[in-house]
Amino acid sequence: MIAAQDGLALALGFLGASTQAVVASTARLRSEVERCVARDSATCPPPARIVLVVHDEPSTLWALASSIATALGVPVLSAETIAEARVQMRQRPAVIVSDYHLGAGETCAALLRDRPAWMRALIVTGRTDPEALASIAAGCGANVRVLSTPVTEEERATLITSVRRELAASA
Repeated sequence: MIAAQDGLALALGFLGASTQAVVASTARLRSEVERCVARDSATCPPPARIVLVVHDEPSTLWALASSIATALGVPVLSAETIAEARVQMRQRPAVIVSDYHLGAGETCAALLRDRPAWMRALIVTGRTDPEALASIAAGCGANVRVLSTPVTEEERATLITSVRRELAASA
C-alpha cells in the first residue's frame, strides 16, 4: 500500500512539474507573439485613407471616381484591369470599389479574395442582379458588399454612404 502511495505521489509530482513547464512555455510563447505583433505594427503602416475604383468602362470609372473624390474628399486611384488594380494596391488603399465583370472574361473575385484582410471592398455591378452576386461576395472574404452601379442619384448616394462607412471601419 505504501509503495502504491509513493508511486502516486511520484506521478503527481511529475504531473505538477509538467503543468508548470507548460504554463511557462505558454507564457514565453505569448510574450514572443506580443513582441512580434508590436514589431510588425511599428513597421507596417496602416491602410491609407484612399479608395481604389476598378471598372472596365472608362466613362463609368471616371464617374465613380469623381463622385467618391468630390463627396468624401479623399484621394481616389483608378484601374481598368485586374493587373492595373494590383499595381494600385501597392499604395494600400483602405477600400476597393470594383465592377464585378471587367471585360476580357475577368471578374474581380480573385482580386478581392487575394486582398489583405484589412482592405475593405464593395462590388458594384450594372449587368448582374446584386442578389445573385451575394454568394460570390461571401466567397471573396469579409467586408465585401454588393451594390448596383450608380446610375440614379439614389444609387450614387448609397455608394457614397457605403464607401464612407467602409473608410470609417478601416480606420
